[in-house]
Amino acid sequence: MPFSLAYRMAIRGKLSQYEQSVAIAHTVGIRKATITMKTKGQHAIQQGGLGTRLPHALRGAVFSSAGQDITKRGIDPNPVGIVWSKATVKRQSGPVDLLGVFQAGAVILPRKGRYLAVATKEAGGRNAKPMSDYPSTTFRISKPRKVGSGSNRVELVAIHRVKKEVWYLLFSVVRLRRRYNLDIIYQLTAASIPGLIDKTWQHESQKLEAMIGP
Repeated sequence: MPFSLAYRMAIRGKLSQYEQSVAIAHTVGIRKATITMKTKGQHAIQQGGLGTRLPHALRGAVFSSAGQDITKRGIDPNPVGIVWSKATVKRQSGPVDLLGVFQAGAVILPRKGRYLAVATKEAGGRNAKPMSDYPSTTFRISKPRKVGSGSNRVELVAIHRVKKEVWYLLFSVVRLRRRYNLDIIYQLTAASIPGLIDKTWQHESQKLEAMIGP
């Protein structure tokens, strides 16, 4: 029965080279899988119609068994690849991961009062102050000229009394539909890891075989 490559390397005093090649194969495989999960996830988020900034909140890194960052350089026999979200925002009810919200979809209800106030670009858009920060006499509440269609219908609008502009759209409920499926990307990427490691190992084992000869 032929001796294993590890045994033949060991009896020639080259076990450290063998262990290094094993670490290279595992690190390269995990590194490629982590990058794939991150880049495909970012593409899916962008394809979900969420702009070009939010996808970059999906981050990826590879760490050694000792916790060192080896995303770009370094090797380890048991590396760990992590892909996570940096799109966490603080809310009164606690931190909310926006990537998780658009992954699962959500129904948003007002915590206080009857309506959710969504700022228009005239009010400052995403940077607008909450409607409640203004004096009660700032706005005139009226029914919209166009209600719109779909699950999210504007029920009332808040018109700035001085500027004569619609500053807030009022909803009794806001439904966010699911925009993408990161789970399937994770499952397919995880299933590819053994093949990625094996492909690199084949290359490394060929170099080791050439090193020790027949």
